[in-house]
Amino acid sequence: MAKASSEFSKRLKNLMKNKGLATQRELARGLDVSEIAVSNYVTKGRVPEWDVLVRMADYFGVTTDWLLTGRDPCEAADNRPPPRRFPHITKREQDYLDKTLVILRAEGEAKGLVKLLTGQIDGLYEEVRKLSSKAGSRRAKTKRAS
Repeated sequence: MAKASSEFSKRLKNLMKNKGLATQRELARGLDVSEIAVSNYVTKGRVPEWDVLVRMADYFGVTTDWLLTGRDPCEAADNRPPPRRFPHITKREQDYLDKTLVILRAEGEAKGLVKLLTGQIDGLYEEVRKLSSKAGSRRAKTKRAS
């Protein structure tokens, strides 16, 4: 188990380097976890809980299988490279497409969140408008009564 955890730690350090993260603090902020937790992952090779592992995979654009084992799930047991989805393009082009897909999915999720928040904000504005309207009509009644 110690070898597996040290391999996890190595993969994590390489991902941080490739993403240009200079400190564990940056990774902690990106994953929304404590710096102590990141330190345990990086220096002690501890494997995070499943929800953090999934966020970590999304953050770095890799699979959870790759984080844990160093292999993608579609790799055969004999370590053959995974089949290419588009045999007429180069591996570099395929990697670029895969990374672009991850970004587009993240943007789609962000757009969905923005749409949800916009709807909630519009609802709040409507409530404020109604309350302002009621308050205005009460003031008008008070003025007429005096």
